[in-house]
Amino acid sequence: MPFEGVRNAAPPPKVTAPRPAAAPKKSSGKQALREEAANGIGQIVAFGAMVSGQLADAGAIGMHWPGMAHEAAVTAETDAKMAALLDKLLEVGPYGNLIIATLPLVAQLLVNHSLVKLEAMAGAGVVHPDALTAQVRAEMARKAMDAMRDQQRAESELKQMAAQMAAAQNGTEPAE
Repeated sequence: MPFEGVRNAAPPPKVTAPRPAAAPKKSSGKQALREEAANGIGQIVAFGAMVSGQLADAGAIGMHWPGMAHEAAVTAETDAKMAALLDKLLEVGPYGNLIIATLPLVAQLLVNHSLVKLEAMAGAGVVHPDALTAQVRAEMARKAMDAMRDQQRAESELKQMAAQMAAAQNGTEPAE
């Protein structure tokens, strides 16, 4: 039977007896860390969607995953299985952070070698390969120019020292 929405029906009867207040639950103090770990997984999944050209999926993940990560972390406060799962992610934490930090480089290399379109990786901080090529060439030229200036200074200094040495040998060195 297809979903037909909510039908007009009488509202449920109101509960008149007050509910007893639930005892406040102690927080484990890990909720923020667990949420961050869950969000890291979302970043990796979104990256996979981007690489595979599933941009709408990557957008949907970016839009909705943070809320899911938050609720998973909240649930972990009272659910041991969810806590164990998210705590495993915390154990992987430094490696997960390394993976996430590596994703922009991987994205740039994929674009550089035309394995993925630039547009698909724009959100990952990727730039056009020609721009990178120009930057590297400019840096190489800058270093070559610096080396040439250093060489010219050294040759000038060498000429001055050679002239001073010749003058000292001839006895024509000016007195200081």
